[in-house]
Amino acid sequence: MLENLEIKLRAKELDELERIAKRIGTCIFDGRQVDTYFHIYPGRLKLRQTARGSELIFYSRPDRRSARLCHYLTIRIDEARKVRSFLTDLFGVKQVVEKHRTVYLYRTARIQLDRVKRLGTFIEIEVPSLGKRSQARSLMRLLLRRFQLQGEPPIPCSYSDLLANLGNHKNLRQIRRKSPA
Repeated sequence: MLENLEIKLRAKELDELERIAKRIGTCIFDGRQVDTYFHIYPGRLKLRQTARGSELIFYSRPDRRSARLCHYLTIRIDEARKVRSFLTDLFGVKQVVEKHRTVYLYRTARIQLDRVKRLGTFIEIEVPSLGKRSQARSLMRLLLRRFQLQGEPPIPCSYSDLLANLGNHKNLRQIRRKSPA
């Protein structure tokens, strides 16, 4: 499996973060993504569908409020409807996450600016470790400084978990207070 160092943060000023990303990086994707998460344990399994195509993504990472290592495997899918139906029958759908994502590439890092339906705006930074975790951590620190995000509290879980927790709170404002913007 491949390995990333990842961090996710709520983004108050997504437009400003996008200006910085445009200045330092290259846009490699801008569009709608629909991620269907399935009930599996351990790890997470999702089918990602975009206008460009679909892929099945398995990943495993701890839920914690810091940059964390994520092990993942991605497989291109030609028949997304059939795969979705099969996986739904096999595991059941856990959550569907709809978002608009813009991805910038800076060196080896992917800077993902997300507008997530029902949740708000976020920035995710993923740095492939390529067997060199110290270099990945160094690049992550550099990007957090460039985007002025050093003091922001990271989101410890996936968008699917945040959406699932919406029902456990009186309203979205409470979640936003728990994960400050």
